[in-house]
Amino acid sequence: MQDNRLSQLEEKQKLLRIMDFLRQETDETHHIYAQDIQNWLEKQGLTMDRKTLYRDIELLEENGWDILHDKKGYYLASGTFETAELKLLVDA
Repeated sequence: MQDNRLSQLEEKQKLLRIMDFLRQETDETHHIYAQDIQNWLEKQGLTMDRKTLYRDIELLEENGWDILHDKKGYYLASGTFETAELKLLVDA
């Protein structure tokens, strides 16, 4: 049970880090590729394959985060979050 809780906590932290990176580094005029996100996460000590990253971004999108994607890469269309929104993601 302890390992499962740790795994869930690590998953939530990973999602928050992806969101934080998108919030800090992207907007409508500054896009990033999945590889850029992967490289940044690796520097943070988190490794994952690209398929997992795509799944995580899709999960964030499905939960209301305004992450857009085009041929130039990913970007966060609305870069500010309410405390309640962040808490909702952590508590999920």
